[in-house]
Amino acid sequence: MNDSEAISKPKRLLLALRQRLRRLFLAAVDLYAALVVIYLLLRIVFGDRLWPVALFSTFLHYALLPAFVLLPAMLKVRRWPTAAMLAANAVAFLWLFGSLFLPQLSAPAHTGVLTVMTYNVADGSIAPDDLVSVLRASEADIIALQELSGKQAIAIERDLGDLYPHQALHGYGVAGKGLLSRYPILEEELFYLNAQRLPYLRTVVAVEKEGGEQGVLDVTVIAAHAPPPGIGRLRYSVSPQAASEITSLAQMSTTGEPIIFMGDFNMVDQNDNYHILADAGLKDAFRTAGWGFGATWPAHKMEPLWPICRLDYIWYSTHIYAVRAWVGQGTGSDHLPVFAELAWRE
Repeated sequence: MNDSEAISKPKRLLLALRQRLRRLFLAAVDLYAALVVIYLLLRIVFGDRLWPVALFSTFLHYALLPAFVLLPAMLKVRRWPTAAMLAANAVAFLWLFGSLFLPQLSAPAHTGVLTVMTYNVADGSIAPDDLVSVLRASEADIIALQELSGKQAIAIERDLGDLYPHQALHGYGVAGKGLLSRYPILEEELFYLNAQRLPYLRTVVAVEKEGGEQGVLDVTVIAAHAPPPGIGRLRYSVSPQAASEITSLAQMSTTGEPIIFMGDFNMVDQNDNYHILADAGLKDAFRTAGWGFGATWPAHKMEPLWPICRLDYIWYSTHIYAVRAWVGQGTGSDHLPVFAELAWRE
């Protein structure tokens, strides 16, 4: 064997390896593009009734992003069918999530600003003193809490009365709810939409529209915690109880009175349950006035991973307008808090 043959053999092996890797890469891109297109078609036809569709919806915002990187590469190698599917995936991302990355339009004419906050405090995962510090630093006017423990409720009542003189606290752990307000709470009640599920907390808060000069508006504020999806060994399913309870909440918003829903809704904005509330005329504060995906779960419990989806929402009726919305910092819960600045339409 001469020297030229000895050199060419490794080169041939390397070339063969590169060709094989290229074929594997192209096959993987084909599979990815096809699977996402199939998901989109199944979603249009079946929605969350197919559990793989409901599960995939949770991660859809990340699943669509590779299309923007892969599309130019497929156009360059003239792989037209794959490029067409990737283009469809990119268009789907822009249609479903593009508005979350656009500059916010100026707010319509409004009076006053009410800062609200919702936080699932994970059944005592946050030390009571730490929670008190977070709530004190929030500068929110109204705060809705879910999974409030008895010790947390005692600490809030003891240490935050100066800042939030009006409180409705029910420290029952996972079933616990709380509402803190700078404004008077005129009514409060725990109520059930399903006797076998967690209660909701309904309050009526007398909110000053702007320093008392514009009068007082009675606003219904509900702290909500909808049923989570069912996760088994071999399947994922959206709870029919969740659809029933969220439908009931949507019906409560049709009374014509100002209403705000805040809480852990255990759904993403691509699930059918989200559209039940949206179709009832309620607005999602983060969709209206936030930026980015706004993921709130899972927070600290899966460090160093970051939150992957938004389960926590602030919804409001047409009397109200969201000026700004954002996700806050975590402090021990597996959820992050969500804030919104709400104003009253003139």
